[in-house]
Amino acid sequence: MLIIPIIGKCVIAMNSYRAMLQRYNAPSHEVNRILKFHQAGVGVFEAVTYNENGATPESLKSDVFTSKLHRCDITEQIGSLFDIVKHSFYSLLTITTLPIITIWGGEYRGCYSLDFEGNCLLKYAEYPPSVDSVDMCLSLFLDIESSVLVYGRRAYMEGILQVGMLAQQVLEHCEKNQMTVVDTFVHPQPFTHSLGINLRKQLLIKNIFLGDVI
Repeated sequence: MLIIPIIGKCVIAMNSYRAMLQRYNAPSHEVNRILKFHQAGVGVFEAVTYNENGATPESLKSDVFTSKLHRCDITEQIGSLFDIVKHSFYSLLTITTLPIITIWGGEYRGCYSLDFEGNCLLKYAEYPPSVDSVDMCLSLFLDIESSVLVYGRRAYMEGILQVGMLAQQVLEHCEKNQMTVVDTFVHPQPFTHSLGINLRKQLLIKNIFLGDVI
């Protein structure tokens, strides 16, 4: 009977010691920088306007494109990715995320924005940047201007939360359908530039790289 409280006290002591070490080792200038950034983005009693009229929010997509790929003309795996992204976006009250699908190899090679209203992919670039062992990538960008219009000072925080929710739904879809998610990293800024995306307006938050889909 005496062992249980002793063990409990040991665990608490170890956790407290670990927490103390973490506080000691964390660079104070980084902690302060993040705190200031967070506090700057948290408005007090700031009004937020949502799409409350029941209308479907319009997707963010490229205004310029060279060709269209209709949903019925693409492979099942590319089409299923398009479908889950469309379904996830239509569950939102407002859209602040720009999705881009990049395909390497095969007849569909290129960079595409997604036109949910037209049920098609819009090719706007022919030659995507090369990434080893990857056939396709879904890139989720935060459109900072759209987010600021909706959320004001909370734009960055709310935008990242939206991207995270969308990414989670896509990853669950990939796991359920046995699509191979490739764990790789590309530097966000050069990759964004190579996709022809405006670095100052669209912020790359998440890449989901897929293999064995072409």
